Amino acid sequence: MSTSSQVNRQQDNYTATAMSRKASVQRSNNNKQASEGNPPLLLPLFSETFGTEIVQITVGDDEFKRIFTVHKNLLTSKSRFFSAMFDSNFLEAMTSTASFPEDDPSAFEVLMEWIYYDSLKSIGLNSRHTQEEGRENMRKIITTLGLGDKYCIDELADRCLTILYYRSRDYVSCRLDLDMIGLIYAATGPISTARKYAISELAEAVSTTSVPARARSISGITTALGISETCKQNRDILDDLFKAITATRQPSGRDIGVCQFHLHPKAAVCPYAGMDEELAVPQNSVYYPKAAVYPYAGLDGELAGPSQNKMYCGCGRSRSRCNYRQAKTGTHCLAPSRRRWKLAGRN
Repeated sequence: MSTSSQVNRQQDNYTATAMSRKASVQRSNNNKQASEGNPPLLLPLFSETFGTEIVQITVGDDEFKRIFTVHKNLLTSKSRFFSAMFDSNFLEAMTSTASFPEDDPSAFEVLMEWIYYDSLKSIGLNSRHTQEEGRENMRKIITTLGLGDKYCIDELADRCLTILYYRSRDYVSCRLDLDMIGLIYAATGPISTARKYAISELAEAVSTTSVPARARSISGITTALGISETCKQNRDILDDLFKAITATRQPSGRDIGVCQFHLHPKAAVCPYAGMDEELAVPQNSVYYPKAAVYPYAGLDGELAGPSQNKMYCGCGRSRSRCNYRQAKTGTHCLAPSRRRWKLAGRN
């Protein structure tokens, strides 16, 4: 083979190698730019999301004390109160511990559920609840709302207030009476929007109709003596009630919704709309395929008859609320008393 042919072949090899290297460098640069411009496909590691630092929070007095172990990064990202406490030079930040003997451990457990899971299922209410269970559920909602107010967690406070608002209207056992209003004032601070909601309900009951008549229908407020006793326990209630009655009020009977009492920035649609149905599924519930005819119709002879208060459906909700849910979901209320009304030709 001639010397010129060998030289040409070597030049071709050098050219091919150089072009291959250039293409490889170009692909590397393209991949680097793509990785910088687009987020990674893999989710961040657990330690990157929650952090590795742990804090211990003791809640409750000596008799009912509980210790909660929480990821510091997650806790401080959700609460301005805890961020100021643990991201500072306070003693709590140095020891990674804090104590709140005045708080309710059961409500703090709900707070932990919301922080870790963004859920409030633990304050759900069984549709077959008793009077005592309904009132205990309201107490738990109010104390959890108080923690949201105390720890500067606006979203938690708004969501609890939304559940409180609708549940007090849907169930007889959850009516917002004087005891509940007193509990709201005890659990929240002077500028809490929950107080504004509670006092607006009380002012509506006092100023629009006679107190005893109002008690039999909506609010559970019994007598003027009961109102005066409640005001004695907390002077703020009397002051706020006087301001609410003397201030310019909306036309009687106009309900503009719970969003007016929320802390979130005002928008055309409330971000927590539809979050009022945190119902727990009964453990002994019977599940059956959906059918045109209720398969257990006529087998409810041992169940209680229709509610004596015709404002409420047998499922525990108000009649208007129950009708709204049926129209919205396209389903029928399965409460036995409701079916008797249907069969009897009554609304």
